[in-house]
Amino acid sequence: MKSTTQHVTAAIADSVQAERVREEVLKICDEWINASPAPDSNANQIVQEQYLRNKYWIVVTKAEAWLGTGRMPAAEAAYREAYAFAPAAWMIDSAKEQRGKLEPLLAESPLKYVTADL
Repeated sequence: MKSTTQHVTAAIADSVQAERVREEVLKICDEWINASPAPDSNANQIVQEQYLRNKYWIVVTKAEAWLGTGRMPAAEAAYREAYAFAPAAWMIDSAKEQRGKLEPLLAESPLKYVTADL
């Protein structure tokens, strides 16, 4: 059975790893956005719609990563950006549902139970 100290150590390590993953996700999303310009106006509708769908999920993923890092202004801005060009209403509903699941999990970070006396 793990001791309290082992649980605290694992919680800290997991938190650090999660933060690193979120930063990597932000980097990957930015790389995709920078490398994937919108199709020109001559592109067919299917290509344009696919681009918007992909970009939407990339921007929502950025919002979720920002949310996880606790940088709420950046998260809010990314959500607003994505919602502004969402190709379908169900996509916004899906992102809002996911956010509703993430926020309570992020609020219950095991690190809030870490004290200096352990």
